[in-house]
Amino acid sequence: MIVFLQMYHSQFINPEFERESRQLFPKFSNSLFFKVCDMKKFMLVTLILSSFYLLEALIDLNERNFANSLSKFTFSIVLLICYRQRLENYSVLLNIYVGLYSITVHLTHLIALNISPKRDLFLKLIVIIRLLSWIFIYLNILPFDFLIPTVNASANKASVELNLLIWGWYVVRVWTSPFLKYFYHEIYHLNGDCVGDQSVYKCILVEDTPEQKHLRTMRRIFMELKFMQQQKSLEKTLRSEETSSAKTFQTIKCIMALKRKLRRIRARGGPSNINDKVPDDSDTEDDEHKFVKT
Repeated sequence: MIVFLQMYHSQFINPEFERESRQLFPKFSNSLFFKVCDMKKFMLVTLILSSFYLLEALIDLNERNFANSLSKFTFSIVLLICYRQRLENYSVLLNIYVGLYSITVHLTHLIALNISPKRDLFLKLIVIIRLLSWIFIYLNILPFDFLIPTVNASANKASVELNLLIWGWYVVRVWTSPFLKYFYHEIYHLNGDCVGDQSVYKCILVEDTPEQKHLRTMRRIFMELKFMQQQKSLEKTLRSEETSSAKTFQTIKCIMALKRKLRRIRARGGPSNINDKVPDDSDTEDDEHKFVKT
């Protein structure tokens, strides 16, 4: 798209601009607001670009990315207003600069998806590239080459609409800037619900989607279930150990009771067939003492 717009600008707009600039009294005071006469080509380009941004706005809206959706929807309206005002040079140049930043965003996004969050140095380098590109486009080019000249343009009804929409679009773009993403991460991603797995660099580079949120929710539920199963297993083990101890205690208690009974029978001169040695009281007390210690 950028290559096509650059070729369109060099083949159709520049020749008209150069021919008009050679006139003694050119029809424009600022080359940005140069109006061309061939509206058919401009209409076709505007329809293609507006449809593209509207489609992307619907996709972002479906993914619940409301800020980007609003930005692209507003930008498509800006292009339609440029067409109504016949600002072909304005529209094409604006699309070229915005498209350059979009290419940078998509490339850094794809690279960040295939990099582990532990590789902070490489992610930091990619974040610096995106920040520099954002500063160059949105703090250097757009304010001084588009926004301020638009404010200084003739204050007719169409110019007021263009000013309102392009400044509104610019505010939304600043709201979705990498700088504000950093502060958003530091404020709202302290509980672990982060698309970058607690990496601030990957959080800036990667856009969050409902699918990724669903995966993080499922992962959190899985970890909670695993923790509950471990707790139940531990409780079961402790319960079995307590049951085993109780059985051991009951067995020892029965043996001690049997020893006492045998001792009483022997003391009363019991049956002669009992020839086994019956432990005396001291042995029984020693056994009880050992069991209590145990």
